[in-house]
This record gives sequence, C-alpha cells and structure tokens, in this order.
Amino acid sequence: MARRRRPPSPQAERAKRLLMEFALRSPEWVSKPELDKKLKISAGMVGRLRTELKIPQRRSPGPDGKARVEWNLGKLWKKKADRISALLHEAAETHHVVYRIVDGDDPDWASWYADWLLDLSELPDALGGRPVRSHLVHALVQLDRDYTAKTRDESWEDWYARGLIATFGL
Repeated sequence: MARRRRPPSPQAERAKRLLMEFALRSPEWVSKPELDKKLKISAGMVGRLRTELKIPQRRSPGPDGKARVEWNLGKLWKKKADRISALLHEAAETHHVVYRIVDGDDPDWASWYADWLLDLSELPDALGGRPVRSHLVHALVQLDRDYTAKTRDESWEDWYARGLIATFGL
C-alpha cells in the first residue's frame, strides 16, 4: 500500500520558494555553508528539500583545503525552464492549429497564449503559483520584443521560459 503524503506546511512552501529564488540567482554549484548563510532555513528543512527535489550534491575541496559539500542548484531551474519551454511549444502548436486558416496570424496572440497557459496547461504549477492574466500577457509581449530585438542562438521557447521564471517564479 502506498504511503499517503502529508500536504506541505507553510514553512516548507516558504523554504521551497526561497530555495528556488536563490537557485535562479546562483551559480550552478553552491557550497552548503553558502546555502545555509543565504537561505536562513533550518538544517532539517534544507535536508528535506534536497531529498524532495532530488538535488545532486558532490564533495569538493574548499578554499581552506577541507572537503565541503556542494549542491547542484542549476538542476532546479533548468528542469523548471525545460518544463515551461515544453508548455510554450505545446501552446504554439495548438495556436497554429486553431489559427490555421490565417496561417497562425493573430495580432492578439499574447492574450490567447495567456488564456491557454493559465487555464489549459500546467504553467501555474510549474511557476509555483498562478500569475495575474494581464501580467502574463504583458510579460509575453515584452519577451517577444526583447527576443526579436536581436538574433539569438536559443529557441524562443527557452528564452521565454527563462524570462517567465525570472518574472513569475514564485
């Protein structure tokens, strides 16, 4: 019989949010002491989050020559970005099917995407909360302006995913 999981406590949700926000701003590998200093979360909660989120860790020599534990926080935001990128790709395919008669042309595309992403996809779960629709529309339009302003090597879905995480990653 499968064990029932308790719903996360408000403290656990806060700790997870703090960890995700820190992960977005941090280098890929972060030492455990630095993590403890920046997050100010109990050691038990940090261990629980590491287990729950399956954060890889490694031992490496510290500046004083002693071994230290480092966590790969880059995995957190990269996984999240990949998931959001896939949702954006799915939205684009669906939009193209819906607007096939005009070959996908829709001057109000951002409103359509926002509705679809908020109501018919897992975007709110991926971001950790439901953004306000008008804020999402604005973010999509701004990301489009920024992306098309210059030539980019990455796909628009990946670019937008990182932008949405930076804006709404709750």
